[in-house]
Amino acid sequence: MAMANGTYAEVVTAKADVLAPIPDNLSFERAAALPLVVLTGAQLIERAVKVERGQTVLILGALGGVG
Repeated sequence: MAMANGTYAEVVTAKADVLAPIPDNLSFERAAALPLVVLTGAQLIERAVKVERGQTVLILGALGGVG
């Protein structure tokens, strides 16, 4: 069964406004991992904790992939 879309696709399309260039000092693999570690924490702070601009946040245990 062939899949047309999803993580097993060989080719995908995306809108330009959701793409970001990979800096020269990052490998493709590291750049691909950044959304997991950065966006997970950022979304938690923004959505679950509802931190707003100007507030100060202390993050404990900032280790590992999501920390």
